[in-house]
Amino acid sequence: MSFKEKLFEGKYNYLDGDKVYTQENFVISKEDKVQGNYEYQVEVLSRVKTGEFLKIFVEAEFNNAFDPLHYKIVRSLGHKESTEIFHVNQKDKIYNYTFIGDGGTHYYDKVVNGKPYIASPCFSLSTVMINAKKLDPVHRTVYSVITSNNIWEYEAPFTEKDIYMELQDLDQVPLDIGGKELSATHCRIVYLDDKGHILDHQDDIYLSKYNFLPYKAVFANGLKIEVEALKNYDQNRVKI
Repeated sequence: MSFKEKLFEGKYNYLDGDKVYTQENFVISKEDKVQGNYEYQVEVLSRVKTGEFLKIFVEAEFNNAFDPLHYKIVRSLGHKESTEIFHVNQKDKIYNYTFIGDGGTHYYDKVVNGKPYIASPCFSLSTVMINAKKLDPVHRTVYSVITSNNIWEYEAPFTEKDIYMELQDLDQVPLDIGGKELSATHCRIVYLDDKGHILDHQDDIYLSKYNFLPYKAVFANGLKIEVEALKNYDQNRVKI
């Protein structure tokens, strides 16, 4: 039996103007051994227009090199509920996908070359791939991501796409969040058209030095996500 060590925990606020419309809480742990796996547990809570709460739970596991191994995404809204499960066989590069929703259970398997990451509806996992592939200080860095449009009902198998990130400053930049002075790595997510030209739509993101957890994001549509709390247990690890 192996123990888990809690490394980090924290909270994000999703903001529309000055109004918080979604909150996210997360805990990151690691197996208490040299080649131990990393585990992310995330809860996202958002009030929708009907007054009901959309609840999303995400569990994600990575090996010691931050290659994805397992994702589980559970959504609930009133009487609706769905579950997405990704299981990754890193040896054979097989991505096993299961979706459980209103229309029953659906399965899809595919061999995917490279090391694509899995897009999930939470901020704390949005930059986890940088732990495995660092941002290029000069050139645009490309990451392969697996996405799914399945929310409550199964629509189609998952698809793969590339996202592009650019480092905006070689040095860390000062960042003020709620009166707290932080230092962050500033990068930008850029979007390309079919001809490879950069679109005007760009999102700014500010990264911490802690597993590249994001501190803040400012999206082109005006929405923001900011960290409210981030506790670092790494210096004095807590077994759980």
